Amino acid sequence: CYAKVSRWMSKYNLSKDLTENGLVKISNFLPPFVADGIEEVLKHVTTHQWDKRDSESEYNVAFHKFFATKQNIPEIDKIIRVISLLYPHRVHSFQASCYTQGDYITPHDDKAYQNVL
Repeated sequence: CYAKVSRWMSKYNLSKDLTENGLVKISNFLPPFVADGIEEVLKHVTTHQWDKRDSESEYNVAFHKFFATKQNIPEIDKIIRVISLLYPHRVHSFQASCYTQGDYITPHDDKAYQNVL
């Protein structure tokens, strides 16, 4: 499965696209069977696997309230590995988040607040 997804993702040249356009939108960038599998994994994340994130509980980069997955969920780690194939040889910072009624995040620029290698 990993080899198939890796071959699929290698057809994209995100580095070139970002250099030429600055912002890239890729529709349907995952094979359907992978996208469907990711959806199933996320549907089955249990309540205790989500951490509440809000402006009052973390340093304040942006006003926000939502839930994010805790560390070390093997299924989520596999999803992140797949997504990282889109832009290999880079340091990535991904997480799965869940927004429920009343949750939000204000517009912000993470790069302005995070060290980027």
